[in-house]
Amino acid sequence: MKKIILLCLLLSSFEGFCGSGIWKSEIQINGTTYVGTRNPGNPNPAFNGANLGNFTTAPVTINLSGSGVNTFENSGDNITGAKLFYAVYLNGSPAVFQELSLTTFASGGGGNEEYFNYSTSINITSGGVAAAGTYTIEAYWRADGVNNGNNYSVYDSNNGSNYKATFTVSASALPVTLTKFSGKQTERSVSLSWETQNETNNDFFAIQHSKDLKSWESIGELKGKGTIEQTQAYEFIHTLPTTGANYYRLKQVDFNGQSEFSKAIAVQMPSNPTLIVFPNPTADFIQISGIETATKLQLVSVSGEVVIEKQIEENTTLSLKNLSNGTYFVRIVDKTSSQIKKIILSR
Repeated sequence: MKKIILLCLLLSSFEGFCGSGIWKSEIQINGTTYVGTRNPGNPNPAFNGANLGNFTTAPVTINLSGSGVNTFENSGDNITGAKLFYAVYLNGSPAVFQELSLTTFASGGGGNEEYFNYSTSINITSGGVAAAGTYTIEAYWRADGVNNGNNYSVYDSNNGSNYKATFTVSASALPVTLTKFSGKQTERSVSLSWETQNETNNDFFAIQHSKDLKSWESIGELKGKGTIEQTQAYEFIHTLPTTGANYYRLKQVDFNGQSEFSKAIAVQMPSNPTLIVFPNPTADFIQISGIETATKLQLVSVSGEVVIEKQIEENTTLSLKNLSNGTYFVRIVDKTSSQIKKIILSR
């Protein structure tokens, strides 16, 4: 029994369970192959702690061109596949992981297998990173298998800390020095504010919103100050945030069309009561149900204009006869929550 326990303890350094694990992992960034788990005799540099450089020209592009793992099997285990998980973020911003399936398989015999994918080319900075600061590329690997009909997974995650490399973007490359960027809930809207220390050829800011840090849409623009060395303050109100996490970033655009992004910030909106709006589509009225307390009712156009606003205390019928055809948003607001429903007005 002591020998079995000792063997399991030795294998735990590979983060597998006693029968299987990952004994080698690699990631290829900008043409250089780095290793996660260091195995004897591997000449490639370690990914964990690597400095990928200092960039002074925006946007910055980091290319992921491949990854691979070597696994071992014992005790009736059967590993069937593997994936790389990675995230790129400005330090202090949330990490959102993407995955790369390692689809090519090769058997090394004796329970040793290799899963890899070196035929990819992914710009993992999603089109470019420009905001000044230090960025982290965080990675870990997972292999999935079956033992006696039971699914299991083993990881190479640096004992739960993941593998982390960094790169920096110099402030000298940025035409706008952003010193503050924050957001807060104001009733049922989100108030965004930011300050710049100096601006050079700054045409405008596009305010962008996301629900998942993956898909972004512009929700408004504010003109910049061109070239100025004095502190400037900006404010923008997002009138239609979603329930839960709302993510925001700024896209700063120069007069020559070049652009850069700020770090992302998050603002939480509380959960909403049940709201039922019908009929939808409608020709001239809607019925609203699910109202339990004194509530402010708003009807908002796609441009953000509040076209109807009234206080209600119970289920009600709202006439739309004086409105033009189009898309509107029904929004109810009480002291602690709100909810939005989209309707189509078509005659």
